[in-house]
Amino acid sequence: MTMFSSVKWTEKKAVFSLIIFGALLYANSLYAPWYLDDFRAIVDSSYLRDLKAVFLSLFRPRGVANLSFAVNYQLGGYTVFGYHLVNVAIHLLTGVLVFLLLKRVFRHEVWLPFAGALIFLAHPLQTQAVTYIVQRMTSLSGLLFFLTLYLFVRAREELDAGRKFISWRHLSLYLAVMMSAAAAVLTKENAAVLPLALVLFHRYFAEEGPSRSWKSLLCAVSPFFVVPCLLAVQQVVVPLVGGSTLKAIGGTTSLASMAHISPLNYLVTEFSVLWLYIRLLFLPYGQMLDYGYPVVEQIWTLRNGIAFMGLVGLLTLAFRIRKKLPLISFGIFWFFLALAVESTIIPLDPIFEHRLYVPMFGFVLVLIGVLQWLAKPKIMGSLLFSVILILSVLTWNRNALWSDELAFAEDNMRKAPDNERAIHLVANLYVGQKRYREAEQLFLKAIEANITYEKTSIDLARLYILEQRYPEALQTLLRIMPSIPASEAFYHNLGIVYDEMGSSGQAKLNLQRAILIKPDFYDAYTSLGLVFAKQKQWQEAIGYYRQSIYIVPYNGFAHYNLGEALYALGQRQEALQEFQIAVKQDLEDPTAFFRVAEVALALGDKATAQEILPRLQSLDVQLAMRLWQKLQ
Repeated sequence: MTMFSSVKWTEKKAVFSLIIFGALLYANSLYAPWYLDDFRAIVDSSYLRDLKAVFLSLFRPRGVANLSFAVNYQLGGYTVFGYHLVNVAIHLLTGVLVFLLLKRVFRHEVWLPFAGALIFLAHPLQTQAVTYIVQRMTSLSGLLFFLTLYLFVRAREELDAGRKFISWRHLSLYLAVMMSAAAAVLTKENAAVLPLALVLFHRYFAEEGPSRSWKSLLCAVSPFFVVPCLLAVQQVVVPLVGGSTLKAIGGTTSLASMAHISPLNYLVTEFSVLWLYIRLLFLPYGQMLDYGYPVVEQIWTLRNGIAFMGLVGLLTLAFRIRKKLPLISFGIFWFFLALAVESTIIPLDPIFEHRLYVPMFGFVLVLIGVLQWLAKPKIMGSLLFSVILILSVLTWNRNALWSDELAFAEDNMRKAPDNERAIHLVANLYVGQKRYREAEQLFLKAIEANITYEKTSIDLARLYILEQRYPEALQTLLRIMPSIPASEAFYHNLGIVYDEMGSSGQAKLNLQRAILIKPDFYDAYTSLGLVFAKQKQWQEAIGYYRQSIYIVPYNGFAHYNLGEALYALGQRQEALQEFQIAVKQDLEDPTAFFRVAEVALALGDKATAQEILPRLQSLDVQLAMRLWQKLQ
């Protein structure tokens, strides 16, 4: 009996403590901003704003995760707090399930499962799956993954207790397992390995009984292959038969680091990436959102050979110690199995930390197994406490960095100075702070590193537009035009440049191309409205503004310009309403505040104008003085 089993802690107290610990640990992450794919997948997705449409698409790939985002939007719009709150809750529930599963590993123990669950919750690598909002797809899939495993264990325990397969207690659990497994795979495709994970866990840790036999176990898990197989047919087989490639299915980009991407090159790259994952698990320093890890150019190199042979040796070790050191053996096999979808032949970005969310369970068991093997029971508690403390401090600091958008991006750029996507992110943040010279230098540096990454040139052109350097913006866009893929952002910026340079016909043509590529591109509708407004074609302008607002109601710029168009047509009351909406949605725009007051005065509403004056004084002194003069 170890020191852990002698401590009389109940499971309920352990679960409560896990939830409190995890909530406190992630308390400083609840206002972290949107990043990278957050915008593409959530903020700019009109699809997620239609709750009914999302619900009807529940059984499509990632449908469960999308439904959760859609519900978040309905409850709180784009306020990040609500999204983070859900993400943290998912992580806490997953931690509880990990604890309950570890109770099946360390039977009659509470402290070891509790310590293992704390490590799972506290490891800083988990921050990317929790604090990066869009990676709810990973953490929610992980929650359902572990829920499936726990329910499956419970169902098998019912059989071992002598109940028949068709008994209500077993059958209800088994049906719940099937639903949870399907939901996990439909949340994110990496859960397709679930049937094998069920077998692996049960063979290692189930107590002796009828349910442990290979025949019984394989019969029980066979139905769980249906959804992964259907998903593979839909997302891989059908596109390949239709002439697509694995590279296209993987959705690879034009980053310099992925210049040599192919299924084989990606697989060989992952031989080294897996070792980097292992290092990050044991020594989590140098973390990044975007590693920019290069896909190997040559297959047959000494480095690749050593990495491959090392992995073969690790798997061989896991097999040979499966009876003597089962925790370490299981953890190694679990690590490889959980990464099988994203680290084999489907070409993706080579490395992301959130992919270690489910593999973390295997790391926990390896760590505990190593400590049990090397350390005496009397000092093991102190070692585990020290590990948890260090991991907690690292996670708190990492979340603090996540919450500071610019510091986070600059930290990434320092660690990956040649990563054009990391440079590009910092440059855009500098643009938001009107640090235009610094932003331009970074954009040019990123373009010099890789001119084929078209997003950098598009955003550099946008910077030139903001500075009214229209010829340079046009030159930047035309330089990449021969090689540009179908890009709504490219044609949008090109349309704005032509409009500012007086070519309204070209402006309309290019903005309409942007809408043709992306029909829900609300910014393009607003820009088209501005083109027609310049020509005093107010009805056409109003139509485009309204379409933009229909797509994204939280659209202060479109509301403001709609107000201007209505005012031009003499519809002052309607214009005032639009200006007031614009003010509510963009509390930092002094022009909108001034127009609210100005139109209110024109309608004889002096009280509203007087209410605006104090706010306007804090935003723009000159406009406040103009309003004060009008009030006299």
